[in-house]
Amino acid sequence: MAVVRNRGFSAASDELNLNQPAISSYMSQLESRLKLTLCQRGRGGFQLTDHGELVYASARKLFSAVETFRADVAECRGQLVGELHIGMVDVLATCQHFKLPEVIGEFGLQAPEVNIQLHKSNPKKLLKMLQEEQIHAAVMPVYKAPDSISHFSIFDEFQVMYCGKNHPLFSLRDDELTLDRLQETNYAARDYTQDWTPPPSPYLKTASLTGDIECIATLILSGNYVGYLPEHYAEYWVKAGLMKPLLIDETAYYCNLQLAYRRNDKNLAVELLVDLMKKAYGV
Repeated sequence: MAVVRNRGFSAASDELNLNQPAISSYMSQLESRLKLTLCQRGRGGFQLTDHGELVYASARKLFSAVETFRADVAECRGQLVGELHIGMVDVLATCQHFKLPEVIGEFGLQAPEVNIQLHKSNPKKLLKMLQEEQIHAAVMPVYKAPDSISHFSIFDEFQVMYCGKNHPLFSLRDDELTLDRLQETNYAARDYTQDWTPPPSPYLKTASLTGDIECIATLILSGNYVGYLPEHYAEYWVKAGLMKPLLIDETAYYCNLQLAYRRNDKNLAVELLVDLMKKAYGV
């Protein structure tokens, strides 16, 4: 499972606390026992075979069933046990409206036997993780969700266009900066918003795509790109004179963050999380 999540043996080493040869040996033993080739590895990179995909899907179902069994037995005893996996988009910790930490604190008081695991990724990947039952819930923008996913709004995050201090636009006065000038510069875009574009992105020259906000901040700081960042996240660099907001009235927008979870998930830990989040945000 860890090898698939990390897309290879080397990347899975830290999670498993095993070196690559040991992981490779265990995989070979598993393939021998199953009499199946589960993955291709080598210079071309890691990739599951068709048999590997089926075994991985079955293994996920097995672990999910075991977890459900543990939870059901504990429920009979009036307890909540097991693990609760929560996904979240990056750079939320500096947002004053982000209440997940206090929710986790209260959750720990009410369900001390449940271990909470946090996972950071972009909205597109988090939605896939939800659908594949790798996580139970996620704090994320929901652009388009299938009927199997429930979600509700929790807060808005203000997104502002920035440039770095070495960018040609940085030294311009506000009355010198125009949308025409902005549209001539290289724009660092978020790859998971390709089906949705904030104003005035349709007119910007996309020169780099990434799914990580910290990567966008790095590109902006290079002085070669402009891009959107959450206002709370960029505050440090703005105060330090390393970034400058651009045309806030024309380009800034609010991104709605939501709590998303599987509609038919009967996990009591998920139900408690949802209840606590709704209480925290007055939903």
